[in-house]
Amino acid sequence: MANVNLISARRAERVRLSRIARGLIGSVGLTLIVGLASAGTMTLRIMMVKNELAGIQRELGRLAPIRTEIETNDSERSALKPKLDTLNEARLRTRRWWDILEGLKRAVPEQTWLTGISMEGRGEAGPTLRMTGTTVSQERVGETMLRLSEQSSYYSKVDLRYTQAAQGLFGDVVEFELASVIQPFELQPAAENKGTGDEAKTN
Repeated sequence: MANVNLISARRAERVRLSRIARGLIGSVGLTLIVGLASAGTMTLRIMMVKNELAGIQRELGRLAPIRTEIETNDSERSALKPKLDTLNEARLRTRRWWDILEGLKRAVPEQTWLTGISMEGRGEAGPTLRMTGTTVSQERVGETMLRLSEQSSYYSKVDLRYTQAAQGLFGDVVEFELASVIQPFELQPAAENKGTGDEAKTN
């Protein structure tokens, strides 16, 4: 009876070991399948990345002449920048003096004539514009000073240097001399007329 029990126990042990072995084989097979699938996925992704990289390289090769042209243009622009800055500054300065004279033309009232305009040395406040002229009365001189101060932001600190009675071609006149500080170029980028006024009559 003991032998029969021993045989049954061994048979049960063999069945248990067989199940364990099949389980291990199944696990190894599943692991192998997962590994192969992962390797296939990685291989596919590597191939896709290589294809994308090849496409990018082809695109870079196609864009290389354009990039070279852009770099050449940037280099030429950098070389021309000092000249362009000089031309732009000259244009701004020319426009500035045009606006200064335009403001002066608008500031001169009727029956007032300018006979001379000159620039004096630069002081602490800026260069000084000297104006001489004739008019019919002292009131016209005051009006010229007022309009010069109000109509253009270029002029500041308008001073009367002298007035004197004189004899003109058509009667008595008043000769005068004015001086006005011109705003420095760095502080006054553009003139701005503040009114229209009468048209100038200059000789």
